[in-house]
Amino acid sequence: PFGFTVKQVTPNNGTLEGKVNPDISHSVVNATASVSLGGETRESQIQLVGAYIPVVRAIARDVNKDGKADRIEIEFKSLLPRLPGKIDSVYWNEAIVAKSQSAASSQIKFMLTLNRLDSSRVQLDFSDMPFGLGLSAPGSGSLSPYLILPSDAIFAGQRPLLEDGVNPVLLHAIKHPSDLSVIYRNGEKMHAPDTLELLISEALFTDSSASTKTWSSFVRFSNSCRDTSNSMAISVSEPPTTSADGLSWRLVLDSVSNAPLVDNCIFLSGNSAYNDAAHNRPYARPVTLEGKDRRRVVQFMGGYPPVAGLSANDPRFTLINSENRKDSEGRWATMDDNRQWFVPWIPPAGFDDQGKVIQNYVPRDPNEASIGSENREAIALPQNLSTLQVISNRKYVARISIYDNLGNFVKSFDQAFGYRGELDNPARLSPNGMVSFLVWDLRDYRGVPVAQGVFVWKVIFDFPDGNKSELKLAKTGVVTRN
Repeated sequence: PFGFTVKQVTPNNGTLEGKVNPDISHSVVNATASVSLGGETRESQIQLVGAYIPVVRAIARDVNKDGKADRIEIEFKSLLPRLPGKIDSVYWNEAIVAKSQSAASSQIKFMLTLNRLDSSRVQLDFSDMPFGLGLSAPGSGSLSPYLILPSDAIFAGQRPLLEDGVNPVLLHAIKHPSDLSVIYRNGEKMHAPDTLELLISEALFTDSSASTKTWSSFVRFSNSCRDTSNSMAISVSEPPTTSADGLSWRLVLDSVSNAPLVDNCIFLSGNSAYNDAAHNRPYARPVTLEGKDRRRVVQFMGGYPPVAGLSANDPRFTLINSENRKDSEGRWATMDDNRQWFVPWIPPAGFDDQGKVIQNYVPRDPNEASIGSENREAIALPQNLSTLQVISNRKYVARISIYDNLGNFVKSFDQAFGYRGELDNPARLSPNGMVSFLVWDLRDYRGVPVAQGVFVWKVIFDFPDGNKSELKLAKTGVVTRN
C-alpha cells in the first residue's frame, strides 16, 4: 500500500519517505512500482500526490475576558471542504496532559466573516473548560504552544504554533489603609499613604518609564461595577513596585487626590503604554475593591477652645476652658517668644488672618477637584471668633447650623476644606489627620452679636467619592469681656 504518514519512518524497511512541505498545498512522491503475475514482472513509474490545506495562522483568544484562553481560532489558506471531525491535542504552553485540551466535533465550527460563514476559518470552543491563567506568560512553559490537526488528506497532521491573543486582566484589588503615622518623604512631613495591591493575570511591560503620569491614566475606578462610564483615574504618588513574577503590583495612593473606597470598582485602562509580552493591551475587566478603608473621615470635632471671647493671657481662660499648662504649652494655648500666650490656628482658605471672609468658596459638588496650593503657617486665633477644630483624613463640605441652649435657631452657613490646596500644607498635619477649623463670627442670622451663653453646633459633613455623610454635634460657650 502507498500513502502518507506523520509517523517517523524507519530506515531500510522498504518504505519510501516523502516529506510534506508545509509551504505548498500538494506533496508529490515519485515511486517505481513492481508487479509480478504468472512469473512475469513488470514495473511502472507512479506519482503519489497528497493534497492538504495549510494553516496560515492559529491564535488563542479570551472571549469571556477573564484572563483564560477559551477559544482557539485557526485560519487556513483556502476554503475547507469540511470541518475536522475532532482535534485530539491542543497544548497551551507545555506538551503535558495537565495543560492540554481536546476538541470534540460539538466544539468545532466555522467562523463568521461579515455575518457569513467562512469555511477558511475554524473556531474551537473551550468555554466550558478554559485553559489556566497566565499560561501565555513568558517562562510559563518550556515549549511553544501548539495544536495537532487530524492526520488525514485535508489537514495532514499539521502542528501550527498558537499565537497569544489573550489580553491581560485585573483579577483582584485590595486596599490597605494608612495607619496615619507621620513620615518624611523628600524632606517633607506627611502621613503614611494608603496602598493598593493589584493582581494581574500576566506580566505587563511598557516602552516608556513607569512614571506617575503613566500610572495615573492606567488604573481607574468608579463607584460601582454596574456602571463604569463615570470613572476617574487613580492618582499615585510614585511608580508602582512589582513582585518577581510581575503579577502583583503595589500602588502608593496620592492622599491628596480622590482615592477609591472599599466596594468601589477598579479596572485597567486599555488606553495606556502597558501591554503583555505579545503586545496585547489590558482589557478593562472591572473588579470590586476589597480590603479596608481608613477610619471615619472626621476623626475629631470640638470647640477650639471650648469657650470663646477671652484672651489666652486672661487668668479666666485656663479656669473656664479647664486648661492645664506646663512650661510653654497648654491644651489649646502656647507661649510665643515674648512669653505671651496665644491659641494657634490656621485660618480657612478664603479667610484672612482675623477670621474675616474674603471669599468663602464652597463647591456645589463634593467631588470637585482641588486647585492651587496653601502654605499658611499657624498664627494667633482672634478673640472675637468661636471655632471648632476638625481633624479629618480627606476634604469635605460642612453644612453648619447653630442653636442656643434652649434650641432656638441662631445662624446657618457652609464651609469647605481641601478644595484650595489645604491638603498639601504640612502645617496642617496632625497624628490623626489634617487639621481645619469651622468659624463662627458670634453673630446671629440678622448680624446681631449674640449674648453670653452656651451654643450647640450641628454639622453635616459631605465627602467626595460617594462616601457617607457624617453628622457631628458640639457645644461651645461665649463669654463677654469686661
